[in-house]
Amino acid sequence: MASEINKYIELIGNLSGNDMELLKQLQTELSKRQELIMSNPDALEPVISQLDMSRHSLGVLHLLYSVFALLRFHFSLLALVREISFAW
Repeated sequence: MASEINKYIELIGNLSGNDMELLKQLQTELSKRQELIMSNPDALEPVISQLDMSRHSLGVLHLLYSVFALLRFHFSLLALVREISFAW
């Protein structure tokens, strides 16, 4: 899995810049790989620490979105568990 995470970081580095076509391609590729990050939450901190906010802002934004989506999922599960436990 580490190699997939390294490819993810490399992708962000290779497709970052001021070229709109590169940024569109990066957006598409990051969207395709969101599941990779969401299924490996332990990889978030190392990935973010290897990115430069000023050069990789779209990549960082996608990572933060993934964190938010994970939190939302976990809170939804917690709410469901509470509903079930109160129903008993």
